[in-house]
Amino acid sequence: IDTRGYVLTNQHVIVGVNQINITIMAGTVFSATVTQTDPVRDVALLKISSTRTNFATASLGSNADVAIGEDVLAGGFPLGNDLPGAASFTKGILSAIRVFNGLNYIQTDVTINPGNSGGCLFTIQGKVIGITTAGVVPPRTDAENVGLCIPIDETKELIKAGLGK
Repeated sequence: IDTRGYVLTNQHVIVGVNQINITIMAGTVFSATVTQTDPVRDVALLKISSTRTNFATASLGSNADVAIGEDVLAGGFPLGNDLPGAASFTKGILSAIRVFNGLNYIQTDVTINPGNSGGCLFTIQGKVIGITTAGVVPPRTDAENVGLCIPIDETKELIKAGLGK
């Protein structure tokens, strides 16, 4: 999210790990450190350990870019490290805005598997409007493709604090 190597992800992705590695698209692996976390909102801001200032970034959207019924894309690694290769993308629609366990979420029918956590939910225009966090299947239900994403606006205070802006 910043050319200096700041990366936004889910906090549950990094809990209990001894080392954080981030692989950029070119295949280079960097270590990273945690700069900010919000365990209630399940968000973490990481900093790649590098003096580079030219990392590629994603354009952050806002709640104003969220339109129910619009097409969206989710990017991530659906099986984590068990499925080698580049990130994959799935397309679906933005289904609703929900409150679940007292927190706001974007609901989408985009497939969200365990390894997708911490990936981005994008508008078709490429703006990040959410962080994928969970696929929901209530007990004794045969529901599919009920995915929840943290709205990007709910991460902006953490980002601001972590970037010092």
